Amino acid sequence: MGSTEMLRYKDCYAAFEQGRLVTGNERIERIWEIHGNTLVTKSLKDKSTGEEWIAQGTDLTAYRLPLLPYAEAAHVSIRATEDDDLGVGAKHWKVSVELKTNTHALRLEVRLYPSASFLRQEMWVKRIAANSSGSGVPVFAGSSGEQLEDYTEEQAEAGHDYIDALALRPVHSRWQCIQLKDVTDHHNNLVSRDTGLLYKNERTELTGSILAFSQQLAPRGLLVLKEGPTAFGHLHRSGGDFRFEGHRLFVDGSGLDAEDNEDGDELPAYGVTIGVYDGTEFGLRKLLHAYHRSIRTYVGERDAYVMSNTWGDRSRDGRVNEAFILEELPAAAELGVTVYQIDDGWQQGTTANSVVQGGTWSDYYSQSDQFWVVHPERFPRGLEPVAAKAKELGIELGLWFSPDSSHDFMYWEKDADTLIGFYQREGIRHFKLDGIRLASKLGELRLRRMMEKVTGATQGQVAFNQDTTAQVRLGYFGKTQYGNLFLENRYTDWSNYYPHYTLRNLWQLSPYVSAAKLQIEFLNVARNRMNYAEDPLAPSAVGIEFAFALTMFASPLAWMEVTGLAQADGEKLKGLIHAYKPHQQAIQGGHVLPIGEEPNGTSWTGFQSISVKGTGYLVVLREWNDREEARFALWGNDGVQLPVRLELIAASSKLADVPEAELSSGELRVKLTAPHTFALYRYLF
Repeated sequence: MGSTEMLRYKDCYAAFEQGRLVTGNERIERIWEIHGNTLVTKSLKDKSTGEEWIAQGTDLTAYRLPLLPYAEAAHVSIRATEDDDLGVGAKHWKVSVELKTNTHALRLEVRLYPSASFLRQEMWVKRIAANSSGSGVPVFAGSSGEQLEDYTEEQAEAGHDYIDALALRPVHSRWQCIQLKDVTDHHNNLVSRDTGLLYKNERTELTGSILAFSQQLAPRGLLVLKEGPTAFGHLHRSGGDFRFEGHRLFVDGSGLDAEDNEDGDELPAYGVTIGVYDGTEFGLRKLLHAYHRSIRTYVGERDAYVMSNTWGDRSRDGRVNEAFILEELPAAAELGVTVYQIDDGWQQGTTANSVVQGGTWSDYYSQSDQFWVVHPERFPRGLEPVAAKAKELGIELGLWFSPDSSHDFMYWEKDADTLIGFYQREGIRHFKLDGIRLASKLGELRLRRMMEKVTGATQGQVAFNQDTTAQVRLGYFGKTQYGNLFLENRYTDWSNYYPHYTLRNLWQLSPYVSAAKLQIEFLNVARNRMNYAEDPLAPSAVGIEFAFALTMFASPLAWMEVTGLAQADGEKLKGLIHAYKPHQQAIQGGHVLPIGEEPNGTSWTGFQSISVKGTGYLVVLREWNDREEARFALWGNDGVQLPVRLELIAASSKLADVPEAELSSGELRVKLTAPHTFALYRYLF
C-alpha cells in the first residue's frame, strides 16, 4: 500500500497512508480507513484532552448514498489547498479525497480551520460515463493510485441513506437534539429540544440540525451538526436526521436520489460538522459561535447595518416608483437607516405578490426576457436617480430579487449576471432572495452556484438576505454563508405581529445561529391599532422604542414605509438608532447569548454580547409585568472575572429616572420602573 507525505497548513494536516486517511489540527483529529469505495471511521479524538470518541474494533461504514453502488473496487487520490470560500470565510485547509470506480466518483471534502475544535465534511458524487477510465490520478507527488480491496455488503449498514456514522465509545453520555424550524409564515415556535441517555439496546430516530453529547463522568462533549435545511426543506426525506442503533449514531438523509445525476453532474450530499468541547452548555454555545464565525467571518463595515424595507406596510408594489422612493430616502437617512431596500415592484415583470393580477412565481424568462429590467414607467430614468440620491444621503440601496426556480434553476447564470450588473452600475450590495422553491439537488447546487458567482465577481461585497418564510429553502445551515437570513413576515394588518413573538424567536435561536446572521424586524407599531382591541401586548402598547430595542443584538430591519411613521415615534426612533449605531459593530462582533427569562410577553429578559477582548454589552428588557427589579445571571468569559463597571448607552424614554443597575459576582441587578422598557449597557473592567 502506498502512502503520502503529511500535507500541512499552519496546525492543520492530512495524509493518506496504509489505506488510512488522517485529518486534523491541534484540537481535533479524525481517521478513516478506506475499504473499497467506502470509508470507515477508526478514530475521532479530542486532542486537547486525549479523549477518544470511537469504539475500537468496529467497522461501521461512514456513509451510504442512494446513487452510489457498493462492493466496487476504487482508486484513491488526495489533494489539499488553502481556501477561504470566495473571501467570506476564515482561511482554512480544504482536503479533497476522491474514490473512483468504473461507474462513479465520490469526493470527500474535509475543511480544517487552524486551532478550531471542529472539522466540516461534505461528499460529492458523480456518475462516470461507461468508457471513462477507472484509474485514480495522483495530484501531487506521493499520492496513492493503488486499487483497494472490496468492501462487502455485510460490513455496511444497508437499507438507509446516511451521510455519517459513528460507533460511539463513551457509555455514560447524555445527548440533546436541537430542532430548528423555518417556513415562518406558518411556524412561530422555532426551537425545540429533545434529550436522553445513550442506551445499548435502544433504537431512536430524531429530527434536528444539532446533536450534542456531554459525558457524565468527565468534562467532555461532542457536537454533530447536519449542514442542510430543516425538515421542511429537506429533499427526499424519508425519516429523521439522527438515528441511534444502540451506541451507533447515523446522520440520516443525504438529500440525494438515485436518479439525481443521470446527466453526470457532480452533486453534493448534505454536509456534517464534527466538533469537540468541554461538555458544558456554554462550551457548546462557544463552539457553535466559532463555527458560524469561521464559515462567514464578521466584517463590521460590510455586515453591520440598519435596513428598511417598505413591504411591512402591505402596500406591496402599489407605491413602488421613483417619486415615492425619493420621498422615502431622506426620511430613512434622518432615522439613521443605512440600507434602503426596494422590494418587489422595481422590475418590469409582474410576480404573484403584485397588486396587479396575473403575476407569476418563477418561470420568469418564459414570460419575458425583459422580466428583470427596471420598470420603464415606475422608474423612467432607471435606478440611477434613486441610487444617486441614496449615495448623497449616505445610504446604500438594496433590491428584492427572485431567482428563477423553474427547471431546477436552469437560468442561474443569467440571474447571477443580472445581480452583478446592478452591483457594477448602481453599487447595489444587498439583495433579498425570495420566491425560491427547491425541488432537487441539481437545483440546490445551481442556486448555490449563483450565489458563488455573484460573491466571486464582487469580491465578497454583495450580501444576500435569504428569505426563510415559505416554500422549500436552505434553512439555517444549508449554504447560507453568503449573507444573512430574513427570518419572518409579520403584519399588523393581519394581527400576527406581536413584538414578544419576535423577541422570543431571536432569544431561542441565538444560542444556535449567530444573532448577527438573523434579520429581525420591527414594524410601525401605530398602524392598525383597532385590530388588537385592548390587548396589553399589542404593538402600539409596546411602543416603537421597545420594538426596535429587541432587534439591536441581531440585524435590525425596519419593516415599514418610514414616511408613514408618526412624528413622535420618528423622533424616538431616531434618537435610539443614533445612540445604538456607534456600538453596533462591537455588539454584533461579539458572541451574543440570551439572558434572563424566556420571553412570553410578561418576562424580564435580554441579551449579552461577549467581546473577544473581555468587554461586552447587555440589553435588558422588561415586558408587561409588575416587577420593577430583576436579576440576571451572566455568561462567563473564558475564566476572566466578570465586569465591575457599567456604562449606560441608551434607555427607554418612558423612564422618568436613569435606570438603576449594578454588577456583583457575575450577576446583574437592574431596576426599570415601567413595563415595556429597556436599558442598553456596555460593560468594562
